[in-house]
Amino acid sequence: MKSPPVPAAAQRNACDPDASRMQGPLAEHECRLLRRIASHHPLAAVLDDLCLTLEASLSRPLHATVMLAEGDGLRCIAAPSLPAEFLAEPAISGDGTACAEAVRSRRKVVIGDTRIAGTPAEIASLCRSYGFGAVWSYPIEQDGSVLGTLMLMPQQAGEPGAEDEQAIEFILQVARLALAHARDAGALRASERRFRDYAELSADWFWEQDAAFRFTTVTYGPDSRPLCPPYYGQGSIGKHRWELPYVNVPEGFWDEHRCLLEAGRPFSNLRLQRRDDDGKLRTVEISGRPLFDDMGRLAGYRGVGRDITDEVATRENLERTQRWLEAAVRAANIGLWERNADTWAFRFTENWKPLFGYAEDAFGNSAEDFDCLVHPDDLERIH
Repeated sequence: MKSPPVPAAAQRNACDPDASRMQGPLAEHECRLLRRIASHHPLAAVLDDLCLTLEASLSRPLHATVMLAEGDGLRCIAAPSLPAEFLAEPAISGDGTACAEAVRSRRKVVIGDTRIAGTPAEIASLCRSYGFGAVWSYPIEQDGSVLGTLMLMPQQAGEPGAEDEQAIEFILQVARLALAHARDAGALRASERRFRDYAELSADWFWEQDAAFRFTTVTYGPDSRPLCPPYYGQGSIGKHRWELPYVNVPEGFWDEHRCLLEAGRPFSNLRLQRRDDDGKLRTVEISGRPLFDDMGRLAGYRGVGRDITDEVATRENLERTQRWLEAAVRAANIGLWERNADTWAFRFTENWKPLFGYAEDAFGNSAEDFDCLVHPDDLERIH
């Protein structure tokens, strides 16, 4: 019977005493971290744990951070042994940094001594501020994509040795799994949220905006009346809502709307008017919900729109008819009353009480007040 293959890590350990010494603790850490990933712990918490594990595993003092690739940039999401303000340092994520170069080249980038000539000024200044003697940056790749970078900042100048590389390779493997899991789980949750949001809201079209409040997606239903060209479909992508051709917008309206968006608050029944292809005025109603990333930062908005032109016209016709009826009632000196079927509250026209000789404050609008006006023999019949 053939023996099972020996893992590559075990083959290396057979001839590398340092690797053999580290294998046990690293394996234990791996099991613990993988359990946290599989249990859907927050990504930032898993990566903080990962960085602290690496820092404790190496003999040289250093700080470990993880940068997440987002679009064309990078964002620091884990730096547990550094001050909180380090997460927002532009010098660690901008163009020309070791992290950016690691992403671009898909190779590790090592600055063994940050004091030497040629080190980017922002990096050199950052290293002086936090006491870094070197910067090592490693790309974190999965399925042909760079998910982020692992950045290590030893306190002393120097390049990674064999023992460092083994621990770093272990951390990269786990970081790759953590980022890929978070990416895929996040995409699934986003899809489920999108479906749930859209399923809960009746709408003629659906829309999404990025963190700058520019449209990224606009999807119209088959029976909707979209904005006239060039704003139909993809024509509105990249534009703000206030750049679309809405009409009759009150002064200051868009300033208030921008303040609401910047505050990350939901909004509903935002009523706007526009012209359709025939030049006719149409009324639309917009509702939106804020979207937040894993760090709790506002990432954009998602919402729906409805064309309520017919509804508005119907309501206006009803109100117009009601005004005509009230005018006719007054002209004919007719008194009317009505009862709410749910609450039994009554409402009387202005001339009803005077017509029957009652003072305005003779009784109220409750069911009990009305019963006082009814003959006792008729009470059972009206109830």
